[in-house]
Amino acid sequence: MQDRAVFEGAPQLGRLSARLAVGEEVDDQDVATALGPDVLDAFRFAQARMAGKVRKTTGEPSFCHSADLALRAADLGYGQAVRVVGLLHDVVEDTSGGVQQALRLLDVVEARFGGQVAADLRVVSNRYAMLLEEACALLPAGVPLVPESVPRVQEAVGRLYESLPPEVRQTYAREFHRLYWFLHGVDLTRGAQKARLDHGYTLKKELALLAYRPFVEELADDARSRAWPLYEGALVVKGLDLVDNLRTTEVAAFAAVERMLVKAETWLDHTFYLHDLVRQRDPAGTSFLDFYDYVKLQLVEQLAERSRALAFLSDGRFAILVGFLMDAIARVQDKYRVGPDLVVELRRLRRDLRRRHGLEG
Repeated sequence: MQDRAVFEGAPQLGRLSARLAVGEEVDDQDVATALGPDVLDAFRFAQARMAGKVRKTTGEPSFCHSADLALRAADLGYGQAVRVVGLLHDVVEDTSGGVQQALRLLDVVEARFGGQVAADLRVVSNRYAMLLEEACALLPAGVPLVPESVPRVQEAVGRLYESLPPEVRQTYAREFHRLYWFLHGVDLTRGAQKARLDHGYTLKKELALLAYRPFVEELADDARSRAWPLYEGALVVKGLDLVDNLRTTEVAAFAAVERMLVKAETWLDHTFYLHDLVRQRDPAGTSFLDFYDYVKLQLVEQLAERSRALAFLSDGRFAILVGFLMDAIARVQDKYRVGPDLVVELRRLRRDLRRRHGLEG
């Protein structure tokens, strides 16, 4: 489900995306034309690492999402660093068998692409979800999704910490500390309700979703601390990741739509404080204000697209989902002060971002 304001006036981007989606081979010149010759090495590195992986929702190669993210960044005029990290953004989470392998892969990335790319890739990879996945693997099978299971998860996180080599523990000390406090205050009540309705919804899935909050909080803190007035590279990559995931979320799967909504709102809510920071420091020095609006409008537009698509289906099974989407659209529009002219506003924001980055509107 492609958003209408993307790739307008840039048909070479759309052509590359379409060819990758059907598994067609693209040569170096195709990549250089669409994304720039300065990212060719990152394109091939990520493509090789992601080879054989397929997206569950669309059936397309998983690397298509990474390429689409970089294509979106190119379309908006973002520089090499954002395009490179966009191409690489999934390789740590999707191709590492745990945090130790993740560190080794980041070392490879640093040696090949430099320290800034490795630092950005580290911060856009959800270490909290990775640590929780490893910890949950230490639990007995079938631990229920109920509030009483939290102490068992805490104990498993402690065992994971003790099992890691000292240098790995030191590297992830901040994440383990933050994860401890996250689990101390986590509320599994809503997750338990979802599990009663969906037996495939597990403790690990709920914790991974909830852990998106400390991940985004650290992403925003990193942006605030790394540069004046704001280091927006990793923020933009994660925002574009959400935008492209909005496109590929299953239209008629309630759990998938809700997960998409939770993640997008988490990004919007926990980066909003950066608005005041940017305005006070130097609003002309960053694209973040326009980019933030771009993400929130994409959220509403993609919810509306799903609502329109489902409205054409005669099967009454989707009536509840359509109602949920309509309620979510009204709530999100009010919460983020989004007007009715979504497509017009998205086109304006795209044009403004392109001009800011030295491209013609």
